[in-house]
Amino acid sequence: MYLGSDVLLDCEGVLSPVRWGSLIPAIGSYQGEIANKADVHRRFREKVAAAKENPSIIATQDWSGVREILQTIMGAFTA
Repeated sequence: MYLGSDVLLDCEGVLSPVRWGSLIPAIGSYQGEIANKADVHRRFREKVAAAKENPSIIATQDWSGVREILQTIMGAFTA
C-alpha cells in the first residue's frame, strides 16, 4: 500500500487487517478493504501534517509507496 508501513501499523506494531469482500467476476479476484480505514487515513493525514511542519522528519517516514507512484507517473511522460 502506498500509505507507508508507518501508517499501516497500529500502536502495537500490527498491520491493519484486510477484509475480503465480494468476488469481481471480470478479473476472478476478491475485493479487499482495510479493516480500520478511518484510523489508517487519520494516521496518514497526521504523517503528512508532521512532514509539512518539520520536513527533516521525512527521512524517518516511509514514503516509498508514494515515491514509486510518482516515479511511475513521471516515467510515463519521459519515455
